[in-house]
Amino acid sequence: MATRRSCDRCYKKKERCTFEPHAGKCTQCVHSNSPCTSLRSRNRPGRKPKATAFGEHGSLHVWDAVGGSNTQSHKLQTPSSTSSLTPSLTPSLTPSQTSPYEADNEAETSHTFEGGELVTSPRHYQREEGFSILWRRELGVSFEQLYDLQNSSLEFFYVTNDIFMLGPGFADQFLTTLRQCYEFAPGFLRDTYQAMFTALIWARHQATSFDQVDISRGALSLRRLRTFSVCNLRDAVAAVSLGPTLAAFDVLTRCVGSVIILRHSLSMVQEWYPTLSNSPGLDPIIIAPIFWDTAHCLILREIPVIRYQVRDPHTVDRVAGMCTTLLPILYDLCVASNKWRRSGEVQHVRTIREVENKIIAWRPDFGPELHRSFSKREILAMTAQASMYRAAALLTIHRLFNLIGTADDIAKAYATEIVANLHEFLVSLGQEEKLQHTALPMFLAALELPNLAQETWTRLSLLKAPSICLKKLAAVVEFVWEQRSSGFSGSLFDLLEAGPEFVIIP
Repeated sequence: MATRRSCDRCYKKKERCTFEPHAGKCTQCVHSNSPCTSLRSRNRPGRKPKATAFGEHGSLHVWDAVGGSNTQSHKLQTPSSTSSLTPSLTPSLTPSQTSPYEADNEAETSHTFEGGELVTSPRHYQREEGFSILWRRELGVSFEQLYDLQNSSLEFFYVTNDIFMLGPGFADQFLTTLRQCYEFAPGFLRDTYQAMFTALIWARHQATSFDQVDISRGALSLRRLRTFSVCNLRDAVAAVSLGPTLAAFDVLTRCVGSVIILRHSLSMVQEWYPTLSNSPGLDPIIIAPIFWDTAHCLILREIPVIRYQVRDPHTVDRVAGMCTTLLPILYDLCVASNKWRRSGEVQHVRTIREVENKIIAWRPDFGPELHRSFSKREILAMTAQASMYRAAALLTIHRLFNLIGTADDIAKAYATEIVANLHEFLVSLGQEEKLQHTALPMFLAALELPNLAQETWTRLSLLKAPSICLKKLAAVVEFVWEQRSSGFSGSLFDLLEAGPEFVIIP
């Protein structure tokens, strides 16, 4: 098990730095009443990389990484083993050797795969009071130091990454899972995590300019993903952590190839999914990408890569919220919609109607632990989100059977229900609130309700930088209404395929 590195004070004074179990400060800092931090920069192993500038005056940044035809497939080599390991042959998968990155990590718990399950122990995170003050104070340090800080401060991690969670109640498990994935494959994931961190500093907080986003690290990570083959359980964990992170990075920076990256990474771990899905500790990195892929396929009448397996009906997710039990139903809808589109056979119509009845009857399951684990605000957010997705699914089915201009009043009723759920949430908590991960329902509502207030769209994202994704969705909405005003009376989904390119996000 990797140990904490010494704090800045003990390192400077060359004193032995010791921690009591689950203590936030070392013994020496407690006795001297000193702040206990580890913000000094870390020396990377090996030689320093040679800086290379591209383009005139070094101004060119490359994101699309195109591998040559002779590129060999890379296999993830972990410190403990270089052989292919399968769940049936490896009941316990533990890092038996400390990597260069692990040794410098501030790990505070053990982590193992036991019977295919990721087992976690309690962690203690140092919480910083007054994050906005901390943020301004730390802006003078490097991105790498800020990146390292989020590994030791749960509060810092949440405020940096809050766009990926419905609330702070999901932060602890999310950070725990990311740290464990990183410790299994540090060299493989560090560039990706750091690239995403720089994108968040720009897009979420506007604490830097876009030219400071580490596009080169993102390109390197994309190249690794494209040439990577999954041969064992470790590889699968690394791939399912790397791919969706890169897809989200693309949404923040270019919003062009996000879904391709997402679906490629899910296809890489498809055969390993039954094993991965049995581990509750991996839920934070598995459910969200499946939810995203399912939302994409719902709009474009495609088939999701993976059908979510409900292990516990009370499971709630950082992105999907209470919609976890709805995911398998939406998958079945996507499959039936795709088959009906391709064949036109009546049997698929019956299947869609059966799915419709399941959606009408569906209600999210409230587990006994929900009120103890999450705040009132988080529960209200998940409840509103679930209602919006239920209405969005019914609206989708309605438009599968009814062309534009046919039964528009029913479509408007579903769209109005979606918007009403959002407004009810905002009114209950204040107009300054945001409800993330509801872009798909609001997009469908905007296609049915003309002149939906622009202010409504601003309630869907915490980003301070203009959202490229939401701009593209707004352009599609404008295109659809132009066509409707011109007398278009065909399939809404055919119209979406003929319109501007867009990336749907959940």
